[in-house]
Amino acid sequence: MPEKAPQRVAALAGIGEARRRLGLAPGQTLQAEIKAAQLLSRSVRALCNHVETLADTPQR
Repeated sequence: MPEKAPQRVAALAGIGEARRRLGLAPGQTLQAEIKAAQLLSRSVRALCNHVETLADTPQR
């Protein structure tokens, strides 16, 4: 896949976002912990979508 292919760029951005969220300090309250877990779950769903998109993209 070309280095600047939109699907590749989007997937790499998603990986970066997930890494940032994994590195965040735990929240001080239950509500903060829940919010952090929700954000991380959104990153996981987005990464799964990227995997599906990349699997369906023809390789050149």
